[in-house]
Amino acid sequence: MIDDITRLIRTQVHMNRDANLLYRHCPDNMLIHSNLASRLKRSALFSDDGLRRLVAFASRQTVDVLYRHNQFLQISSELRGTLTQIYMETLEQALNGCSGYDVIRRHQFELSNWVRDLYPRRYIDVLEDHTVIGSAHCAEYSPAMIEKIYRIDLYDLKEPILDIGCGTQQQLVAGLQKLGKYVYGFDRCIGGPSDSAGTGDWLTFRFEPETWSSIIANMSFSNHFIHHLAEKTRFISRYQSAYTAICKSLKIGGTFYYSPSLPADIESLRPDGFHISRHESFGVSVSVVTRSA
Repeated sequence: MIDDITRLIRTQVHMNRDANLLYRHCPDNMLIHSNLASRLKRSALFSDDGLRRLVAFASRQTVDVLYRHNQFLQISSELRGTLTQIYMETLEQALNGCSGYDVIRRHQFELSNWVRDLYPRRYIDVLEDHTVIGSAHCAEYSPAMIEKIYRIDLYDLKEPILDIGCGTQQQLVAGLQKLGKYVYGFDRCIGGPSDSAGTGDWLTFRFEPETWSSIIANMSFSNHFIHHLAEKTRFISRYQSAYTAICKSLKIGGTFYYSPSLPADIESLRPDGFHISRHESFGVSVSVVTRSA
């Protein structure tokens, strides 16, 4: 039965994937699946563990859609906890006999308020008159394209290899594994961890010193760092610390490949013992950091 409700939740989220949660009259712009309202009451039959899994699934679906619309969002563990609580309270209201339709409408209203904490006021002012919102296209790059961008032969990459922001399909990780390479990748939107990939964020990932021989962050870490520099957000210092940690996680002789290049004043803050070179590929500046000491 839990599989039945998770399918309905997935469909419900998909139905509203383009609804603008910042719309001033939200949730008037949102839909409700005809079967979801009645099925929620059946969650009373689930164990506590089943309810927690259902809430975790619904929360993850919501976060994935939000990232689809805006990859630059920073959803802290505290905000994720609040989102989980919103979903748990929705289920409790359904279990207490409240109208399923009213429960979902109330939930959508709470979700709209929660999303507003993710955006600066100036963004909300621009978006709140629109009922729908577009999405940014985030594509994964094939192993062959990575070779062209960084002018490398993947077969020659030194191991172990780390792919920062590997994407849900983990194309580069899979390609390197086919070459017999030891590689690990992480991304915010991976459904579940495996031996070769896990769910993670570069601001919270633990970059152990002198661990990796090759690190690749294609259109991921530096792309987001540049966004926060341009917006002058409170995350800049954390990105600076993460950049240093990534560099220090290289073994001596190791290399960090990333694009787009960071501003020169940021790259100049790298630790001593690191050499950096740049080249342009497909109109984008690419940086290669090598640790010499």
